[in-house]
Amino acid sequence: MLVRDVMGRATYTVRQDQLIDPVAAQMNARGLADAPVVDRHGVLVGLLSAEDLLYRWISQDETPRRWDDPEDPDPQPQFVGEIMERGVPTVGRADDVADIARLMVELDLRCVPVVEDGRLQGVVSRRDVLRTVVRTDETLRLEAQHRLDAYTGGVRCWEVTVLDGTATVRGPAIAPGEARIVTIMVESVPGVRRAEVLVPSPAVSHPPAGAHAAGRRTGAGTTLVTARAPETYLACDT
Repeated sequence: MLVRDVMGRATYTVRQDQLIDPVAAQMNARGLADAPVVDRHGVLVGLLSAEDLLYRWISQDETPRRWDDPEDPDPQPQFVGEIMERGVPTVGRADDVADIARLMVELDLRCVPVVEDGRLQGVVSRRDVLRTVVRTDETLRLEAQHRLDAYTGGVRCWEVTVLDGTATVRGPAIAPGEARIVTIMVESVPGVRRAEVLVPSPAVSHPPAGAHAAGRRTGAGTTLVTARAPETYLACDT
């Protein structure tokens, strides 16, 4: 599974030149532990965490204090750019979620920004990664079935079953080209490891002109279509 399948939007970003107090208040109100820091072009320049904020509020004796404490001889930071973390690890939309999970464990990260050409695209959180491992077969079946029903205009043409992350699609005769489309749609469901499209054998007995269908028998007059045709035909129109 890829990052683009699980990533979330960066709903709150901050700038380096913003005052820390208002940003801290916003992060608290939104329940955020981290906020990406971007420049005016949307390029990621850092990450502001709750730890960054707390560290600046705690003295050497770990007694919380305000930054404007008159008894504090050291000038306190005023802007996000003064306390944010720079050089944060990032990932791309096409990276594998399993690699992100390892990165989070090794570096003790709560979230990882997603960037393309330096520009922030979103974030991947621990919760996003966990959702990929707790999705049940029934959850996968319902989502795959919904996608196929939407593809056919709300008409139930195919039935989907899922076992241990492998999805099987059964239905009426289908051209090999469309079988490829159905396979891609089902395998795009986060958590589905593989999809097989099982169709009645007549679907590949007389392929349309120009098609190069290839399949293998699976028993009971059913063929697993594995090749692709130049044209595609909606199965429910047959």
